[in-house]
Order: sequence, then C-alpha cells, then structure tokens
Amino acid sequence: MVQPVAITDLYKLVSLAQPVATPDAVFFLQTQMREQEDDYATSIQRFDLHTHATTTWGTLSGKDNALAISDDQRVLTFTSEDTNHQRQVFAQSLTGGSPVQITFDEFGVSAYDWDAKHQVVYYQSAPKKDGKRPPKADPKRPQTISYTKTIYKDNDLGYFAEDERYVIKKQIIGHKTATEIFENPEKFSMGPLSHDGRLLTYSTAGKPDDDNDFSELTYALDTESGTKTVLTGSLMAASLSPVGFNQSDTDLLLWGTTNEIPNISASHLYNYHFADQQLTDLTPDKDVVVGDMIMNADFQQNLSGRVAAFVSDQQYVYIQLSQGTLRLMTATLGDSLNDHQELVSGPRHVTDFAISADHDEVFFTQSAWTTVAKLSAITLKDGKERDLTDPNHHYETTHQLVEPLRFTFTSDDDVEVPGWYLPPIDAQAKTNYPVILYIHGGPGANYGETFFHELQFHASEGYGVIAINPRGSTSYGQEFQLGVIGHYGEGDYADLMNGLDYVLELDPKIDQDRLYVTGGSYGGFMTNWIEGHTNRFKAAVTARSIADWISMYGTSDIGYYFLPWELTGERTMKATDLTPLWNASPLKYVANVSTPTLILHSERDFRCPIGQGEEWYTSLKLNGVETKMVRFPGENHDLSRIGKPRFRIERMQRIHDWFATHQ
Repeated sequence: MVQPVAITDLYKLVSLAQPVATPDAVFFLQTQMREQEDDYATSIQRFDLHTHATTTWGTLSGKDNALAISDDQRVLTFTSEDTNHQRQVFAQSLTGGSPVQITFDEFGVSAYDWDAKHQVVYYQSAPKKDGKRPPKADPKRPQTISYTKTIYKDNDLGYFAEDERYVIKKQIIGHKTATEIFENPEKFSMGPLSHDGRLLTYSTAGKPDDDNDFSELTYALDTESGTKTVLTGSLMAASLSPVGFNQSDTDLLLWGTTNEIPNISASHLYNYHFADQQLTDLTPDKDVVVGDMIMNADFQQNLSGRVAAFVSDQQYVYIQLSQGTLRLMTATLGDSLNDHQELVSGPRHVTDFAISADHDEVFFTQSAWTTVAKLSAITLKDGKERDLTDPNHHYETTHQLVEPLRFTFTSDDDVEVPGWYLPPIDAQAKTNYPVILYIHGGPGANYGETFFHELQFHASEGYGVIAINPRGSTSYGQEFQLGVIGHYGEGDYADLMNGLDYVLELDPKIDQDRLYVTGGSYGGFMTNWIEGHTNRFKAAVTARSIADWISMYGTSDIGYYFLPWELTGERTMKATDLTPLWNASPLKYVANVSTPTLILHSERDFRCPIGQGEEWYTSLKLNGVETKMVRFPGENHDLSRIGKPRFRIERMQRIHDWFATHQ
C-alpha cells in the first residue's frame, strides 16, 4: 500500500555523499538520522563494481568523514573521532582489515592531504598559543569570551577563539608525533597537494586587517623549502580557493568569485598554469554559475563541496548551476565556453561526484523531487548512464511523492519568474484544499530540482505547496539576481504575490480563503514583510527571520557588510546612516499586521539572532495580533537542515499544527 509522507520519515531516509573510486569499487558516505540517539550516523559504504554488493567499512563509529583514495590506490583515508573526541586521520587498506589511526594531534585535524609517494600526511590544526589543551567545558563554571576583531563569530563555528595558532603539520606514517612546517597569522583553508608531493595549496584572507575587504588569495607552499608563492595575485580582489591538480601537476583548478559585485558576481572555475604563471577564467560569462547554491532543501548531508576535477591533464569536469538544476559539464583546457558539453543534465541535482580510477567514468550522487539520493555512473566517451545503488528505492516506491508542476509567469516589469507547484496528494479526489506559499532563504539562493522532505510532507497532509524563485534568486543570470539589491520588499514581493495569483488560476480547486505563508531567513523576512503589506493570508509561520535591519546590522555574524551590499548596493555604510535599513524593516509596518503568526527561532542563531524574532513577537503582541513564539535551545541558523532530529521533527509539527488550527 502506498503511504503518505510523514514527519518521522526523516528517520527512514538515507543521504549519500563523497564518492571516491578504485578500479574495483566506489566508496561513499551514507548518513541516516537516529531517533533514540537524536543524532546523525555516518558510515562508509563500499559498492563492488563487479558483484554489486555493498559492505560497510571504516570505524563503524558513525563519525567517519572526508573520504579519499591514495594516489597509489592502496589505501582508503578518512577522518573520524579518537577516544578524546578529536578528529584524526585514519587509513584502511583496500585489501581489507581494520582502520588504523595515523594522526594523534591533541587539538584535532580540520583538513588533510595524503602523500602516498613519501608516506606522509599533511594536516591542518589550530593549537592554542600556550600549547595547552583547553579544559573540558563545565556548565557549572562557564568561561568568559573576549574578542577584539570586527568579525568575531560565525553561525557554524560559534565565537572565534583569539588564542589559537593556524598551522600545517607533517606526519610521517607510522610515527606518533608530527612536525610543524607552516604557520599562518590568520585562519586559512588547506587545499589539495600536488601528486609529486612538492606543492601544498591553501587560501587565506587577502587583506586581513581591512574589515571591508573580502578577498581570498591562493598560495602554493613548497613542502621541502617552506617557501610560499601567491598564485592568484593577478586577481587581488577575488576570493579564490584551490580545487585540484592535473596528473602531471602542470595545472591547478581554482574556484571562486571576482567580488566585482558583492554577493552577486557568479563563482567561476579558473585554471592556473605553472609554466607561464597564467590564471585563466574557464567560464568567462557573468551568467554562468559554477558550484551548488541549491541550499533550500532539507536532506543532503556531508557533501564534499567538490566543484571540479581533472579527468586527464587537459580534460576536466565541473558542476554548473542553471535554472534551478545542478548539472555536470565537461571541457578541455583551451576550449571556449561554447565548447563545454553537458555530461549529466535534466531536472535533477548532482550532489557530489568523483572520477573513476581509469578516468573513463564519473561516479555521482544525485537527487530529484521524487528521488531522495542514489549513486550513479556515466561514461565520458559515450554518455551512457547507469544507476549503481539506491538505498531509498523501497521508500520512494511505497510513498506518495509528488512530482511538481513547473511554471513560469510574467511578473511586474515584465520579469519572467520560475516556480514549482506541488498539488496535494489525491488532488483529483478533492473539491478544495489550502495552499502554502514557501519562501526560500538567501535571497542569493534558489529552489531547485532536488528532494525536499518538508514540502512533500505538507503535500501529503492535504496542502498545495508553492515554491517560487523571485528576483534575487541565483541560477537565472546576474541581472535577475541584481533585481533585489537595494529593493528588498519591492520586486521580490510582487513576484511572490503574482506567483501566488498565477497558481490560484492554474488550480481552481485551491480554497482562496485558506492561504498560508512561511519561510526562513530571507524567507522569514519576506514572511514578515508580507504580513505588513497584505492581510490575504489566513496564518503565517516565520522562521529565523529578520524584523529590524538596524539591530541586525551589529548583531548578525554578517550584518555590517551584508546589509550595505544588499539593502543599498554599497560596499560599506556608516552606522549613522540607518534610513535605508529602517525603510526595509518589517517592523516599520507592524501596525498593518493582523495575520496570526507563529515565530520559530533558534537560540544559537548568529546569522539572524534570536532578538529579531523577539522584536517581532513583542511588537505583534502589543499590536493585538495572535502570536506565539517557539525557541529552540542549542540550535543555530541551520536547524531545518542539520539540527537535532527531534527539533527538526518538532519544528515541522509546529508549522503543521499552526496552519491546522487556523482553518
């Protein structure tokens, strides 16, 4: 019997990520939520390319991550936690046997590269300046926090410690201690190691003392001499990160943005050729986006973030975002952009990928509206595709997953706006039903062709669901994304209202007296804004929202630079010039609100601090609006994606119950 999608189905679903390949097998990460433990368990799976059998590898701790295969095809490497809960590097022979711990750093490993030729591991760590391991946190004796820098916190990382050193260490395999070979005064991100083991790449802030500079330069560190060379000096204002060397180490792929228009200039793929020290944009079109910005879904876990890889010395593969679809492209160095070919396309989301050991195939994980996650392969020569394993197949065939109707409508200013509409399950048998307008975050993000459990759940509960990419969304070109800059609550508001009207005409069974609206982050801002500009919605749920850009300016981890970029189109602004912030604040229009509102907010949200939800709650209450606020302790801005499973379940249940009680 085919079943509707339930909230607790999150515990049944499996996410796939980080494929890596040998001649005989594909290894990948498999993540599943655990109800009793209230956590996420990640395991390493091995898919045998000959027998098609899947077996479990790794430490079996549920903590394994960062998969790689050594260049000599002898070892599977990964990180996991040691007995002190510090992340370390482990290795497991491809012939079998138990994993062996390779690093023993008391401060843990944040990134690593394996040099099979020299039997060395290079890894990144952040030891304390005094060399002492910090005491274990004691809730009865909390410690003070101090900071002196403008950027002092991050939604994912929390408050930055100012007593850390940022280093790379060299660990000879088999030894218990490592040697420090590099220290950087600022935080940095370690990149790939050349195949000959000579050059280790990293990226770091270009002008760390300039609070209004967000450039990031890539360097090559000579592992023998310790000298470092900047590779991206020809684009000093850009933010570029190293991606991967070709087999001969003559070229290096890099990825990032020029920062020409903050938050808008698309991320491109670049190549650095060592012989002539030339940096070349491989995707030189302002409307081409390289990388994954489909962030408005709730299921994929532990993705590697890989955007490109060399297949050979000249051929490479990369991920391109276009029209809400993540596809794989292939090209050769020297090709014009018009010569780039689609390798994997269609209405789906390529979530991760790896090149086969013989360089003839690409293994990739993928998702779609009715495909949770599966592992597939495609041959580079003839484009033949085959599925390898789908641990979610039984679920997909026994549950009523809705394939949405894709639509495009003409909004104000003759702007073409895309969207998706999920009718409720069994819509043909119903006479009328409510509809929910879901507004995505960002605004520089987008809905796309990927599995979204939350939207499927509401469709199973009898709601139509509308997902629109209003102007400001990514993947539709630079001009479309620029449409919201300096104009929050204008064209984007028109797009959402016009899109709603379009769907109401499209599906006359929708009960126009039961319209609901919800969204998170920028979607929460727009929900609050909508409440202050129309009373057509029966009820609203606003999550991790913004009510007052003025207080947001100095309390958000991105406030002081994001707000000028987005609300004024300027790179900087003085805190005394707050008129644009107030004019774009939902709080200015709170007297107009009459819509019953549920406010959901995480207490550790540093992106949109909980004070934003509290301001909205207090203002609505004092204006006589039916209002309720729910706080999620310990959670941050990413509650709906990576929060504690029980809180994710409760969050969806709260949304459902609020709409159900306002029929």
